[in-house]
Amino acid sequence: MRPPRLLSVLAAAPLLVLAACGGDGTSAGSSDRAGGYPERTVRFIVPYSAGGPTDIGARALMPCFEKRLGGTWIVENRPGGAGAPAMTEIAGARPDGHTLGVGSQSTFVTTPLVADGASYTYESFT
Repeated sequence: MRPPRLLSVLAAAPLLVLAACGGDGTSAGSSDRAGGYPERTVRFIVPYSAGGPTDIGARALMPCFEKRLGGTWIVENRPGGAGAPAMTEIAGARPDGHTLGVGSQSTFVTTPLVADGASYTYESFT
């Protein structure tokens, strides 16, 4: 029997946080930043409502990214449209690392095939 998806997400979240924070719970200093990145606030777009497992995981990671890479990292929830509005925004952003997001097989591949307004394909992401 397969574990429920929520259980899988919750089990993986601590590992992701540890990886983002340096693996041992410590963080790298700002002197390790590559080329001054980030130069401005980093937007992390989540194509789901606030309070769900993806949102909770993303919000848990932001302080680790701030410690490790510096700058300000914020989560922006863009629910609706089977993820098409959020993914369209991510795909259309400049590939400079200041607009990031999270998706799934359905938001990257299925939604563009079936949803009106999805003006991207999985190849649109850098």
